[in-house]
Amino acid sequence: MRLLKYFIGISITLLIVSCDDFLDQKPSKSTSLVPTTVEQLEYLLNNYSNFYQEGNRTAVYSTDDYGLQKELFDAKSSAYGVVAAQFGTWDTEFLPFDTRENFWSGEYSKIFTANMVLNTLPNVTGTETQKENLKLEAYFIRAYSYWTLAQTYCLPYNETNKDEVGLVLKKTTSFEEPVERATLKETYELIEADLTEALKLTTKLEMVNNKYKSWRASKAAVNAFAARYYLNRNDYTK
Repeated sequence: MRLLKYFIGISITLLIVSCDDFLDQKPSKSTSLVPTTVEQLEYLLNNYSNFYQEGNRTAVYSTDDYGLQKELFDAKSSAYGVVAAQFGTWDTEFLPFDTRENFWSGEYSKIFTANMVLNTLPNVTGTETQKENLKLEAYFIRAYSYWTLAQTYCLPYNETNKDEVGLVLKKTTSFEEPVERATLKETYELIEADLTEALKLTTKLEMVNNKYKSWRASKAAVNAFAARYYLNRNDYTK
């Protein structure tokens, strides 16, 4: 019995020491693996599951052809869930707490990846051509994600409301970067600056295993977005 108590005491002591060692470690919000090659950055942008989604339920439920139809409800009462009813009645008090809306966080995840590429490129190995293409693609990702966010969470941009609330502008991967929302003017200045850089991309739409890598940036994709952006800004010349 004394021997058993001895082993139990030793085990508890080791457990406490292990816990102290674990708690002494400074927590990190991001991975400790630092990319060292352009190939590793390519893997980040090749992550299809991180880039193909653009699920914006706010935009879907805000269209003119959505509403709460009595006939549909009478036929099947389960047709409308709580969130569908909230959107249908413009319940702006509680809709911001809808935990299934991941459009904001999803686009900022893409922006984080783009910033990681831009911030890491000077310190990785690879050819200058590879680095340049990755840089321009990261600018495209960031510009497009900020623009899509602005279409939902900001007023349409013009000279009259340029000082209205814009987006949180993250340009690095630092968690210490301010999270106050910039003005609409500052938001669109960043979008256009990134788009201007991205328009230098000459990469063609790439095909792998007889399938187009449509989530990766290409000259055609950047030009298509530029046309959409300038049409939205009423700049018909560009």
